[in-house]
Amino acid sequence: MKSIIIFSILLFVSIGLFAQGESINNLSFTQRTDGSGMVDIYYDLSGSQNSYTISLEISFDGGATYQNTTTTSGDIRSCIAPGNAKHIILNAMADFPNAFSNNVKFRLTGSQFNCGTSTLPDAWGNDYTTVLIGNQCWMAENLNSGVQITSYMGSNHSATGGHQSDNDIIEKHCYDNDSANCNSYGALYCWNEMMQYDTTEGIQGICPNGWHVPSDNEWKILEGTVDSLYGIGDPEWDLGGVRGYNAHVNLKSTDSWSNANNGVDLFGFTAKPGGCRNVIYAQFLHEGDHAHFWTSSQISTMA
Repeated sequence: MKSIIIFSILLFVSIGLFAQGESINNLSFTQRTDGSGMVDIYYDLSGSQNSYTISLEISFDGGATYQNTTTTSGDIRSCIAPGNAKHIILNAMADFPNAFSNNVKFRLTGSQFNCGTSTLPDAWGNDYTTVLIGNQCWMAENLNSGVQITSYMGSNHSATGGHQSDNDIIEKHCYDNDSANCNSYGALYCWNEMMQYDTTEGIQGICPNGWHVPSDNEWKILEGTVDSLYGIGDPEWDLGGVRGYNAHVNLKSTDSWSNANNGVDLFGFTAKPGGCRNVIYAQFLHEGDHAHFWTSSQISTMA
């Protein structure tokens, strides 16, 4: 029989933020009584910064040692704005299915998020580097969140299975169904999965908390920032297909591209050629040759 965590004694610890006047207060932790193992955590966050990174650790030995929590949702991880009654949900049963203790202690920690030096965690244990380009903060690595599913291609290039679907689970494909490619290049997502089946421009979608899928205009600003000939707002960026002078070279990584097509990675964006998956035929294409990035701005009903 699977045991569950029993929180008979709860000891709460908060660690203050780095700058004076910044703090975590009014902590409360409550385990749900429905047998789910869910724990609701509420707190107030104050500070002069626009956002902070919040982490939650747990100890089963009265605070002698702590372990990171991963199966959490709500006001946790990066880009959490100051405010009251912040809410975190911890799935303790999923994180610690065989743990039992009557001396549990939580540690809730806040730190400033500095784009370019701070990393961005997701719910699957990945930490992504970030980069500040102009006034925009971007991930400098492709997202690799979700549960890998296998893509099947039938006879005559007909897709027979393995499609991402609207099922409340973030699903990803790895090029050639090889998880090593997800580790090297990031995962592949169809537009609907990335948007979590919502067409709202700028939505969070599958992004980590506090982040969102960039709009078409945000991509244009990035291109105008890194191009040496066409600046922000230039009509060049309203064109489709190949556009700009050297934005693509300045954004590409210095390795992994085939046929000596490596970039110079002038701004640290480090775009790698992860290829794509054809949704209709379930076929993987163009690894080493192309890097494909989605926008949350919908221009057609086909994705």
